[in-house]
Amino acid sequence: ATGDLTVPIIYRDMIRSIAPATLVPPPHPNFEPPVIGGLCKGIVMPTLGPDRKPVYNDAVDKAKSSTTNAAGFSAWYHDNTPYTKMVLDTIVLARQPDGTFLFNHGGTQPGSTNPPPFFPLDNRGWATPPDGPEIPYLGSDGAGQKHNFSFTSEVRYWFEYQGGESLNFIGDDDVWVFVNGQLAVDIGGIHGATPASVTLDAAAATTYGLAVGRVYEIVVFQAERHVTQSSYKLTLGQFNRTHTVCSPQCGDGIVN
Repeated sequence: ATGDLTVPIIYRDMIRSIAPATLVPPPHPNFEPPVIGGLCKGIVMPTLGPDRKPVYNDAVDKAKSSTTNAAGFSAWYHDNTPYTKMVLDTIVLARQPDGTFLFNHGGTQPGSTNPPPFFPLDNRGWATPPDGPEIPYLGSDGAGQKHNFSFTSEVRYWFEYQGGESLNFIGDDDVWVFVNGQLAVDIGGIHGATPASVTLDAAAATTYGLAVGRVYEIVVFQAERHVTQSSYKLTLGQFNRTHTVCSPQCGDGIVN
């Protein structure tokens, strides 16, 4: 619809650890792991790495975080690994009457349709019919329907800081939001739908090193690692105030 916000998203599909270790591609031990530790802060370091990806905190409680090590975590958001299959897509955030933009796949009840749950990789990635290697190992939701649960997502968005921008998120499982490379939201671990938010007020400007009129990146990293729910609800406020348009100028001597 006119006025909605379309944002690129990268999904990375994994195969749950219940699959045989001899499977090709191999199952990832962090997805449907034997220990479900619940909400766990501190899985990632407070700043992004040189490649603009989260850096694993090796000091984190491995059982509480349901993780193994830095090598295993690296596969969550990188593509040159045996575990991952990348799927490129977009999500559409619908403009709301209050001027915010909403992507709402936050359904948590079995069979929910309003809002729906978040299963963007059903019949995609490693689960592509007819013979995707993940198909025999898909999980079931509370209504008994098979879904592709094991995946991560990465959304990057550039904005011109003016003050007062806000982001609200509800998701399961892990969610990390980085503003200007600094960790702003930390709801890591395997857990039910959990809310978090960040407002870029004056105090946040100091925390994240923001100056009015400068352009910065906000990144949302998410992981879905455990049946039976999958939810992703993202609300952006005031992040779309500045748009740039590139157009050719006749007579400037430059061929476009």
